[in-house]
Amino acid sequence: MTGYDPIEELEVLIRGSTSDPGLLEIYNAAADGLRKSFTLAYSTPSFETGDIFSWIIQVSDGYISLLRQPTPESLVILAYFCVLLKRLDHYVSFRGVMHFLDGPI
Repeated sequence: MTGYDPIEELEVLIRGSTSDPGLLEIYNAAADGLRKSFTLAYSTPSFETGDIFSWIIQVSDGYISLLRQPTPESLVILAYFCVLLKRLDHYVSFRGVMHFLDGPI
């Protein structure tokens, strides 16, 4: 992932959608965690599934609460996570997981 940072675009979108400092902190923390997963998934030839799923395990309770509402920002962040899930299609056990999540997003 040299040169291009898709999470930077996400952060710009989030900053443009809310000025609430508490919400910005939650969204930015979730986005930063995604950045780490994106970096591992797209810059190393042999990433592990844990490199992707670590984000969903480490995301804050505040983000999960916003996702339950749901807020547009929380859904967009989840959509970025789904891009990472697509990288797992070569694993038979994960094939098609994107279609399962397509509806809710």
